[in-house]
Amino acid sequence: MAVNLHLTDWHDASPDDAWGRSSVGWRDDLSDAELWERNRGTWAIGVAADSERYATMSHNGAVRVVAELTGPREWVLEGDRVLHALVGHVLGPGHPVYESLVGRPVRGRHVSYLDTSDLDNRAPWHARSAFLLTYNPDVWHWDDLELASAVAATKAGSLYRDSWSMGGREGGVEADDRVFLVRLGSQGRGIVASGTVTGPIFRDEHFDGSGRQSNFVPVDWDTVVEADDRLDLVQVEAALPGQHWHPQGSGIKVRDEVLPQLEILWAEHLRNLGLDRAARGTHGGGKRGVTSGGRGGAGQGWQDDPAIRKAVEDAAQSRMEAHYRSLGWVVTDVRHSKFGYDALAVKGDEKVYLEAKGTVTSGLSVIVSPAEVEFARRHPGQCVIGILSNVAVSAEGEVDPASGTFAMLDWRPDQGTLRPRGYDWAPARADDEATTGSAPGRDLPVDDA
Repeated sequence: MAVNLHLTDWHDASPDDAWGRSSVGWRDDLSDAELWERNRGTWAIGVAADSERYATMSHNGAVRVVAELTGPREWVLEGDRVLHALVGHVLGPGHPVYESLVGRPVRGRHVSYLDTSDLDNRAPWHARSAFLLTYNPDVWHWDDLELASAVAATKAGSLYRDSWSMGGREGGVEADDRVFLVRLGSQGRGIVASGTVTGPIFRDEHFDGSGRQSNFVPVDWDTVVEADDRLDLVQVEAALPGQHWHPQGSGIKVRDEVLPQLEILWAEHLRNLGLDRAARGTHGGGKRGVTSGGRGGAGQGWQDDPAIRKAVEDAAQSRMEAHYRSLGWVVTDVRHSKFGYDALAVKGDEKVYLEAKGTVTSGLSVIVSPAEVEFARRHPGQCVIGILSNVAVSAEGEVDPASGTFAMLDWRPDQGTLRPRGYDWAPARADDEATTGSAPGRDLPVDDA
């Protein structure tokens, strides 16, 4: 199915129009892109639209505009009503979907649906699959500082790199699949985190300390909340009865038809907590869900879009690894091994532990975890941190990995300013009392792209 918006002739917009538009509707002299931006909101659009791949706009009983959806509905507040806007990009002549849908007769008023069973209806912005991971505080205690760090880091806009048990599941999971963490036990059951799988399942020692092996998956958490802020399972079960919500262990697959609704329910819950910046939406040239602390900001600024956050961090990692390899070092990426550093560089008998941070801001401070701080303190003079700042992100959300300024510094947590919120580390300035030594193998301290 494709969601269709029925446009009437050009007319005055509502006095309390959420986007401040003076007029809306169909006008012959507007391009398809202009009609889409003018009319994609605001409508009473149901959750079913979030499962669709395509959208159309019709006028006088025929499809006139065709678009591919790239994300779930935006919500907007118009007066005392919550309405919605579609998110996507317009397709043009020559595109097979445009050629198939434009001109089709359509009946109805306001919002309706077209039968597009002959087309691929799977929304490309949906993850291929999603899985439920579990956490039972009655069985295993999540270290208080690590949990607080994960909450603070994701609230501040950073991905929190981790790995998690997959129970008995040995396959069927791929990079970019979604995961949701379900808190079980006797002290508050509900969803407390969401993230993205970043690699294949691997074997490691079971978390119970018995020495036996278990299955784990590397995860980048994009959101972690405290137990009191959980999305309660009672609410989830009532809204989404088509899924088993009381797994005995990690690795249960979320049903494909449930996933879009779960994403919306989770996003609405985070919005109610004041955590979902994407819900504010943008109108015009901005990309939905892409905001930051501002290019002039000093800290590691907020990025709502987990894919953009990951691309920025990957760019920093690639820049650092490439530098060391160019100097003859053998570099191994260990980001998902929970060692407290991102990569190991080896040349002969020398070892350097590398930490990479990326940000769209000026990078005067970056978010570091307690594990990273502890490891760097235990290995003074052996750790280097690479900070890629002012990374360029286009209006369409594309990260330019060659952009920005890359600087490498001795990674000494106590030489600089360390604020415990996860931790937020600012390198020492030249006029500070603290001084920094030279980083091992550091031949190019600053790289202006």
